[in-house]
Amino acid sequence: MNSEETSAGGSVGDGVDAKAKPPRAGRDLPAALAVGIGLFALVIFCMVQFPLGVAILLAVLAVLGCVEMHQALALRGAHSAIIPIAAFTGFIVVSGYFPALGYLPWALTAGAMFTAMLWRMPKGVEGYTRDISASALIIGYVPLLASFVGPVLAMPNGSAKLAAVFLCVCGSDTGG
Repeated sequence: MNSEETSAGGSVGDGVDAKAKPPRAGRDLPAALAVGIGLFALVIFCMVQFPLGVAILLAVLAVLGCVEMHQALALRGAHSAIIPIAAFTGFIVVSGYFPALGYLPWALTAGAMFTAMLWRMPKGVEGYTRDISASALIIGYVPLLASFVGPVLAMPNGSAKLAAVFLCVCGSDTGG
């Protein structure tokens, strides 16, 4: 190593501290573990004692997912109608749990799309297609797909079937 270089890889004039901490990925591992274990315990408790609680928890998490997608799409200039989407999301997800309601999740999805189109209309035609496409992406990707958990939970032994799906997904994701 040259006398002008430090152990951190920079030269003395770069202002790099020789005892600098190694770069971090930006995640707090103890906090992430605590949240993960807490959510896992909550889901397991709900699956065993209160299956509707899983659908309610999923509805809350789906609303958060919709907001996160809205923020990501907004960075690209596509502004979805997040308020009606978030309002409909909870109903879309939870209605899937009740088989007697039949096609209500589909009807609510169509209602969410129609409401998103109406919500965007006062802003004019500039960017309308882009914004409605962003709304359709969010509605079809988050609440509609999450609504398929409800019918599985409502089946006989639905909690066990859902646990098997979760374990397969986790195993495939982590085990290759």
